[in-house]
Amino acid sequence: MSVLQVRGVCPHDCPDSCGVVSEVENGRILHFSGDPNHPITNGW
Repeated sequence: MSVLQVRGVCPHDCPDSCGVVSEVENGRILHFSGDPNHPITNGW
């Protein structure tokens, strides 16, 4: 099975709504990081 990139937002109630990217394989998260394409947080 291939690795999927899943984009989402942090669930905390901040006004920035930080974007996140998860790499998922077989239903398990392999890597989790900030989304460098998020217009406000830029991957922070």
